[in-house]
Amino acid sequence: MTGGGPADRTQIVASYIFTQAFRALDFGYASAIALVLLVLLLAYSMLIILLRQTLMKD
Repeated sequence: MTGGGPADRTQIVASYIFTQAFRALDFGYASAIALVLLVLLLAYSMLIILLRQTLMKD
C-alpha cells in the first residue's frame, strides 16, 4: 500500500524481489535473492519438521 514506505522501510522480501525484477529489470539479482529465500525457507521448514518428529516421539 505504501510502495515500500518512506525510504523502503516497510518493503518485504517478496516485494523487493518483484521490484528488482520488473521495475529495475535486474532479473539475475532478483532470481538470486529468490533462490536464497527458497533455501532459507526450506531449511526452516526442515527444522520445524524434525523438531515436531522428535517431540511427538516422547
